[in-house]
Amino acid sequence: MHNRRRHYIGPVVGIITTGKSRTTQCNGNKVHLYKDLISCGRKRGVFIYYFYPRNINWKLRQIKGYSYDGKKWCYGIYPFPDIVYNRILYRSVEESAEVRNILKKFEQDKDVYLFNTRFLDKWEVHKAINTNKETSHLVPETELLTRETLVIMLKRHKEVLLKPRRSSKGQGIVKIKTLNNAVYSYSRAEWKNPQWIKAANLQSLIRQLERLRIFNHNYLVQECIDLTRHNGRIFDLRSQFQKNGEGKWILTGVGVRIAGKGRFVTHIPNGGSLAAYNDIIPLFNDLAADESQSFERQLKSIGLFIPKLLEEKLQLNLGILSMDIGIDPGGRMLILEVNSKPARFDEPYIRQRHLDNLVDYFIFLTRKKYKRNDN
Repeated sequence: MHNRRRHYIGPVVGIITTGKSRTTQCNGNKVHLYKDLISCGRKRGVFIYYFYPRNINWKLRQIKGYSYDGKKWCYGIYPFPDIVYNRILYRSVEESAEVRNILKKFEQDKDVYLFNTRFLDKWEVHKAINTNKETSHLVPETELLTRETLVIMLKRHKEVLLKPRRSSKGQGIVKIKTLNNAVYSYSRAEWKNPQWIKAANLQSLIRQLERLRIFNHNYLVQECIDLTRHNGRIFDLRSQFQKNGEGKWILTGVGVRIAGKGRFVTHIPNGGSLAAYNDIIPLFNDLAADESQSFERQLKSIGLFIPKLLEEKLQLNLGILSMDIGIDPGGRMLILEVNSKPARFDEPYIRQRHLDNLVDYFIFLTRKKYKRNDN
């Protein structure tokens, strides 16, 4: 009698994605990224395709999608994947009832592993890190924004940032500075030419901010860290952490993002620029002269604690995280932002490591799944 063990064609990975709405397709930039990942997977026996939410046939467990054969894009009907990689890049799309329902179905499907479950909310991330005594020192003081918390935070800190809970790339950030004699001024990150608007007192400031419609529980107020500067401009570290072929979190790479002149955010769309970690960080080594405070050690510690903590506390399957990390004048690293759907890195060597780690992790997940099914 034949042994009826199942034969597997190797891991199948489906990337779920959309354009700016549920029904629009991806632009060329995103598709190029999938092409790199699909090609990287092919070399290792991992079949990867991308698909749109509307193209799933739950009954037949088939999906219409696109793959790349090394020369051209192929449109076809593909089997249900072992792994669904969530690359929906717009919050509004991910939060629509239809897409939420699809992601939930994948999450509940015992034969599918949904990976990078959803976008993160800055407030839930802050609470998770801040309420853990091993990690609370890694985040700036932060409160949910109300008129009352704004007053309290401005008493404690000369400068604060108002940040939307659910946005990235520096969108919607407002900075407030306390000038002499309780006069305030504020500016917005996305203004093309940096300008500061004055408010003669606290009441006047609150009145002006009310016009921005930000007192609606969708904003945070955060102490503004006096970040270390390079040539008079603030900078932070964009670091990426991933799970590897053993399912363990590792540091993929770190790049430096330097703010534009007079800017208070480092994001490239707001005038920021790139620099190499190894060109900039050695200039500040005297800040972290104490070995226990060395930058490498601090980065390692962040990678060891934070991703695992967020997975556990938020009950999510994460596999990739990017973090914006600032350095204060005493050489201490602070986490300024965490993103579960990082944009691609411009540094080619980090991008390649990112792809290799992803494919390693896909293979690890599938082996785990088949071991379970064969027992």
